[in-house]
Amino acid sequence: MGTPAPTVTNPPPAIGPAEATIRRTLDLGRSLALLIALIAGVFFLLLLALSIFQVIFGAGAGGFVSAAYCLLAAVVNYLLWREFPTFETFAAQRQYVALRDRLLLWMVLGFVFFVVEGIVLIVVWIKVEGVLHPDGMVAQTLGAGPSAPAAPPATGAPTCPRCGQPATYAADAQRFYCPRCAQFV
Repeated sequence: MGTPAPTVTNPPPAIGPAEATIRRTLDLGRSLALLIALIAGVFFLLLLALSIFQVIFGAGAGGFVSAAYCLLAAVVNYLLWREFPTFETFAAQRQYVALRDRLLLWMVLGFVFFVVEGIVLIVVWIKVEGVLHPDGMVAQTLGAGPSAPAAPPATGAPTCPRCGQPATYAADAQRFYCPRCAQFV
């Protein structure tokens, strides 16, 4: 009995600078979300104690609104922190459309409950759009309606220079696309 032949695996395709920026920004956003959740939680406790003190001594109950906002900010940023592993998985698997779609709600909540987190998510959104549309083409404008799909070029389908798989023609972008690498060829 001989030794089994070693299995040959293809190395994962190299990530580009935009993809590396997405991953670094997601790392930063995850850390910020936890930090903001902790800080907002501490402020909630301080404002709650101050509000109770004000009620006891007859100064009004206006501080409860600020305490409630801090509590909501802490909860939203904690939930966002819990969502970052999903974002990172989508980025690692190059599922940029799913990542972009998942970011939308969290960008809005990030702006409402802490502007810095919203800005970080906007940066990720912009970088994802850059990966999805590297030539700067944006999907059809709203209300323009679908145009007739362009026929693929008469030549054969090219192969992806990164993974070697045959590319498919994306009629809406009028370009060939590698479904494995999730990039235009």
